[in-house]
Amino acid sequence: MQTQMHQEAFPGEDISNRGLPEDRVPGLIELLTGNRPSGRYQTRQLTETVTDTQEH
Repeated sequence: MQTQMHQEAFPGEDISNRGLPEDRVPGLIELLTGNRPSGRYQTRQLTETVTDTQEH
């Protein structure tokens, strides 16, 4: 994610291709609180699911 800590881990590098925390945190929250089977998830996909659910 585009955070100061991540930028400090990669000094002088452009990390603008990483997601913004405000875009990724809803997916992380869904991962932690949702009832999903064990597996690999991408927060981008979870965030889209959360957004779709909230809009309907």
